Amino acid sequence: MESFYEAFINCEHKVLGRRLKPFCLRHCLYLEAIGSPIMRIVNGEEVAISRKDLELAVIICSADRDIIAAMKRPNFGLRFHRFNRGLTAFLGYLTDFLSLPDMWDSSEGERAINAPWILSRATLLLSKTNLTLGEIWDMPLGELLWYCASFAEQEGLGQIQSDEEKKMILEAERVKNGLK
Repeated sequence: MESFYEAFINCEHKVLGRRLKPFCLRHCLYLEAIGSPIMRIVNGEEVAISRKDLELAVIICSADRDIIAAMKRPNFGLRFHRFNRGLTAFLGYLTDFLSLPDMWDSSEGERAINAPWILSRATLLLSKTNLTLGEIWDMPLGELLWYCASFAEQEGLGQIQSDEEKKMILEAERVKNGLK
């Protein structure tokens, strides 16, 4: 359950001189809307990140509410910080907030959901909790996804993997790869 604790207990992060807000659905929405390669990293892909990509992500993730206004403001101060150090710090930030549950799928057959994943997660929490729209959009992403996983488990659509199951999977992978 280490990933559970990591999802709910986070550190403060400062990148390129800016204090970042908890990584949340709102950040995902804006990063996806501008086609940021950061979202490909969030989805587990390996991609190259340019300085401009990093600066935009930092502007989005450090903005107080009005992200569009923050993107329009001059951000000269970001350029005075080292790129490699900033990128490493930003990847640490993502790692801190993207601690997700591993799930077993218990649903029967394919249930296609055509809504964007960001909207489907927000809609689920809106329908199942008393949280406000703002609280949901600004909730740390790992925390939000753990809540969604818990709801899926309660409705019989999935099961969160136990620590013992994860250990067995790792051991099976080691044996499969010839590493004992």
